[in-house]
Amino acid sequence: MRSDVKRPARRDLRGGQVIVAFAALLLPLLLALVAFAVDVGLMVVTKTRLQNGADAACLAASGVLLEQQALAMLDPGDMTEEEWEAQARLLATAAAVEVQRDNVAGSGALVEFGSLQGDVFALQDTSTPATAVRVRATLNGDAPAGALSLPFAGVIGAGECDVAASAAAQVASSIVGVLRGLSPFAIPRDNVPAIGASMVFFPYVDAEDAEDEEEGHGDDQVTPGNWGLLDLDGGGNSAADISDWIENGYDEVFIIDPDSGLWIEGTPGIKTSMKSALESRIGDQLIMVVYDQVEGQGAGTQYHCVGFLVATLTEVRLTGKPSQQRLVARVDELSNLSDVIGGTGPPNSPNIRKLQLVQ
Repeated sequence: MRSDVKRPARRDLRGGQVIVAFAALLLPLLLALVAFAVDVGLMVVTKTRLQNGADAACLAASGVLLEQQALAMLDPGDMTEEEWEAQARLLATAAAVEVQRDNVAGSGALVEFGSLQGDVFALQDTSTPATAVRVRATLNGDAPAGALSLPFAGVIGAGECDVAASAAAQVASSIVGVLRGLSPFAIPRDNVPAIGASMVFFPYVDAEDAEDEEEGHGDDQVTPGNWGLLDLDGGGNSAADISDWIENGYDEVFIIDPDSGLWIEGTPGIKTSMKSALESRIGDQLIMVVYDQVEGQGAGTQYHCVGFLVATLTEVRLTGKPSQQRLVARVDELSNLSDVIGGTGPPNSPNIRKLQLVQ
């Protein structure tokens, strides 16, 4: 007997069983991949932090090293050059370690001193002033915190890994030029005071003739009719030109030959028409020329330029009696001035060093 009633189709359960089984097999693999991604991400982040710390530590160490080398140049006292260099390296190392551990707690920092020849870092002992610093930052068995702990890799017996980063900074112990912004003032090398000290760099009259007893730096070397004001481009410059250099800086490249220095003309003294330009720079840092010889007199004065310094203008007094007129600046220490050109030999500027990361 034929029946018109249809029977329900039989479901094939085998496909679902395979999917469940396949998922069960894949789940550990997926979890392992997730764990691997987390651990790798942690290593990448740590590596980045370690590199940033090494860069900062290297710059900090280089800055301290340069500051100490500049102080040794200005006032070595009873210490030899090698003793100064050893002390400078100790202070630089301490600064680097502190900065590195502030960036990555528990990391190690090996600080090395030497020179860079191309891409090759060569270690130097303290008998030679270092011109480069290298910092090797680590998280490994030698670091205070040990190696980097991995939260998931420990399941397969690899719970730690070493992470390292390295940075090198090169320092120019001599500055051969200024790209822009040079001020038209010449300071005698022998009378550059210590960093942080003030100097009268433009007394209107000789200090011996002044009513006050404050010494004017350069009195014994500047010739009659010229008091350390420079004709930077060698032309017949008006007071307006000099005022522009004071207010805005010389806008051309100024280069001193490392072997022979540079003879440059002077120009007669400060005029009251320059007072406004000078007063506008009070509190600003001025890049000035350092000289070691002077010849001629008046408009024919020639200065032998051998370096540069940076000083903050603190006082402008161009009114009243001649003996009361003066310009005063505080000598600063700079190691990262962008507008200077570094060299490998003289001239050795008293307080400027060029510092940059190179590796």
